[in-house]
Amino acid sequence: MFRSHGLQSEPNKLGSKLSQIQTLLNDASHKEVTDECVGLRLNSLQHVAYDIDDVLDDVATEAMHRVLT
Repeated sequence: MFRSHGLQSEPNKLGSKLSQIQTLLNDASHKEVTDECVGLRLNSLQHVAYDIDDVLDDVATEAMHRVLT
């Protein structure tokens, strides 16, 4: 699917960005966030990270399925 559309590196790029986001969120979770707005933004970013992780899992599952069939 990705190879045929020239997008084979896109999941890797997305995975790299996800790793960066998770590092930021992990660091922020160890610090006291006193600004409510910052806390809301971090919470929103965490949900985006979960969504990205789900998409990457779906892509990996589809790729494995295609290899096996």
